[in-house]
Amino acid sequence: LVGVSAAHAVPFSDLLMGSAAEDGSAREAAMGGTGATTATGADAVTANPARLGDAKGFDLRVHASVLGDDERRSFPVHDSFSGYLADNVYALNGGHHVYGGFSATWKGDSSLLPTLGISWRPSTVFDYDYHEDVLSPFLFRSDFPEDVRASLPGQNYVSDFKDLPLGSNTFEMSGQVDRLTLAAGLDLTSDLDVGDALYFDQL
Repeated sequence: LVGVSAAHAVPFSDLLMGSAAEDGSAREAAMGGTGATTATGADAVTANPARLGDAKGFDLRVHASVLGDDERRSFPVHDSFSGYLADNVYALNGGHHVYGGFSATWKGDSSLLPTLGISWRPSTVFDYDYHEDVLSPFLFRSDFPEDVRASLPGQNYVSDFKDLPLGSNTFEMSGQVDRLTLAAGLDLTSDLDVGDALYFDQL
């Protein structure tokens, strides 16, 4: 099962402190993170252990997710009459990161025994690469003679209206917090299930 989740903005503080990993399964991600009420089988280990009571036999599921980054930071450049000239792009970053995990459940033959579950997956990720150009607010390419412009850094189709790059800053961060989950769930009645889980995080 393959699911696609919606794109969303990530505050810069989340990138420094880490952001939550994607939902545990493709089905959960495709349904907007509603695993607490819809997860079945081994997917319920992390989403809602109480739903493990409906599981039967042995169930093993392997999860993989690909997260893509597409970041563009800019400010508009206007002429002396407030007319728009171009976007002065100072940061343009992108990348893809792959994460994986698994979950498994086992249910004995007796209805009096709880369903046992285990899961291993990232809970928080810190993968982020940021690069920005440091631009001069005083010098424009159009201030230089035409034969000199070709030797200036950062050429592009609107370069004559963009600030001259003076240097660059690079910020790179990687890593994740992996979470081991041990869970148990029991079906008490047709209308009542109970469950609980223990979480162990590892840097």
